[in-house]
Amino acid sequence: MHVLEIVLSFIIPSIVYKVFCNYDFKSRVTNLKKLSLISFISIVLGLSIFLFSSYVPTLFGFDNRNLGAIRLFYSLFIISGVIWLSIKLKLKQKTISIFLSVITFFLVITNISVKDSWIYATKFNNELFSKLNTAIKENNIENGNICLEYDMSDELKSNPNLILREPLFYNDWEAPLLSEMNGIDPKKIHVYNKDRKVSCEIIFHYKNGRMTRAK
Repeated sequence: MHVLEIVLSFIIPSIVYKVFCNYDFKSRVTNLKKLSLISFISIVLGLSIFLFSSYVPTLFGFDNRNLGAIRLFYSLFIISGVIWLSIKLKLKQKTISIFLSVITFFLVITNISVKDSWIYATKFNNELFSKLNTAIKENNIENGNICLEYDMSDELKSNPNLILREPLFYNDWEAPLLSEMNGIDPKKIHVYNKDRKVSCEIIFHYKNGRMTRAK
């Protein structure tokens, strides 16, 4: 993390404590209970996508928007649940505010870590397509469909810079922009992830920073 991010991770929880240390939580107990219930139902609905679709129940099965919604409602569920439980336990307002500031601290740290992982994933994608562009030129390929093969599961497991299923190249719609950004004409050359396309005219394999033609 950068110095500014470290400072913010302490300033934001401090502001949360300052704002809520004299807040009357008891008057909002009914609303907090409703928010907890709505958040819990939303989490269940978000996860139920696996019951009605072909998605595999792993991080790879999540659509980014679905995962984002679940994270949002999970955060609301935890926060409202902690406050509601604290009120039931008859804790003081300042104690509840301390709990909130601690939760805020962990949420800020988590979001910063995820942000850094997304930045790294972007660099990884650009490196992937940049080396693919070099390999395409070396093989004198001017048009056609190209499949890019690399072990995404191994990359996610072995790379400490990645936390969740960050946006490493996977879906077909991601390829045109990545191609254009790295010197590949997306109108002439269509790039696919090998896992997403059954038949490929040309296959390039990427491993340990090296791009080699497999077919």
